[in-house]
Amino acid sequence: MTHHRSLVLHLGLLSLALSSMVDCSVASSGALWGTDPRFSEAPPSACLASSTWDLNGQPFAAPEVVRCVVARYPPNLRAIGEEGEVRVRFLIDTAGVPDTSSIRVVKLVGDGAFAKAVLIATPFIRFTPKTSGALRPVIVEMPTTFTITR
Repeated sequence: MTHHRSLVLHLGLLSLALSSMVDCSVASSGALWGTDPRFSEAPPSACLASSTWDLNGQPFAAPEVVRCVVARYPPNLRAIGEEGEVRVRFLIDTAGVPDTSSIRVVKLVGDGAFAKAVLIATPFIRFTPKTSGALRPVIVEMPTTFTITR
């Protein structure tokens, strides 16, 4: 038999300041701590940009990945042996965080579930932009390949 217990904290005025956190979902809070089942962390070498530009469209040094997050293989597609490739393009802000409103799929080979998996994982990748002087936003294209090792 499982017992569930609740903890109630009376925070008074502090509750107003914390009210915006009440709506956090388990998935989003888990994602912040690296426990989200939709993706997993990987070595930085698993998150290599294929192309990088500045905001003027000029080639730019690829940013260093400091937190690589890779999409999980959609279980139903793995079960049937389907493979695919997704290439996304997005803006990295001056803090090294992908701008979620800019993430776009620019190439999809295979089922749309591959694209969905990559779109879920991409916002959690972190970068240190390589720049000379002040930090500035850069545009990155990053491929993800889903293959089954035989």
